[in-house]
Amino acid sequence: MPITTSKFNILNREAGIIAELLTSGLENLRKVSRGHAFYYQSFYSLSTGLERLMKLIIHLENPSANLRTHGHNLENLRQTIGIQLSPTSLEYKILLFMNDFASGERYSIVDYLSDGDSMRLTNEPIIKFYNDILNEVLTAHPPNSIRILPPIDFALVRHTREDLSQINDLGDLLVHGQIIEHASKYCVMYTGRLLQPFIERLRTHDGPPNNPYFSEHFRYLRQIDDYFKNRKTFRS
Repeated sequence: MPITTSKFNILNREAGIIAELLTSGLENLRKVSRGHAFYYQSFYSLSTGLERLMKLIIHLENPSANLRTHGHNLENLRQTIGIQLSPTSLEYKILLFMNDFASGERYSIVDYLSDGDSMRLTNEPIIKFYNDILNEVLTAHPPNSIRILPPIDFALVRHTREDLSQINDLGDLLVHGQIIEHASKYCVMYTGRLLQPFIERLRTHDGPPNNPYFSEHFRYLRQIDDYFKNRKTFRS
């Protein structure tokens, strides 16, 4: 059976893939207090979803554009589209972080293991996200209450914080987990804010006969702050 080259079907599939990447990224970002691997799962999904979303917009507005020439630079893609973000906002800082991740910092650990240069770890994505994003989120939205355990002498844990500092006490581990859980809600909220202008731009191209209803794919992502802050899943 021949493969259809229907532009409508191809655009519809691409929009669905982008929406799934972004919702998956948000869901994994919400889970980062459970384990460090969730950071990477989130960063891969969000950076790829953002790149493909912006490239889809560029194609719709300039079908003759060679999308390959834009590479993985999210900031250049944003400038090409003309979406404005405040340079001091957390939304913009998250975009720049995802840009650096997509541009090569996702390999920081591999590079460090290859050459032993400890400077590479300053740009390791979890460390960088913790220092540049999480700490600013916590400054803006400090936790109201943290449950603290009494000292426990019979339990020893070996765990690391996002900055690779050691946690050896169960009480410290509990406190840190609560702090990261609290911060993750707001990280999702700010990332949701970042996505809004790009999704709204895509919506301007909604509808047959040439295009699918892109807004149908992104209905879980066109939401207010409280929705992003309080949800743990975004696809049902």
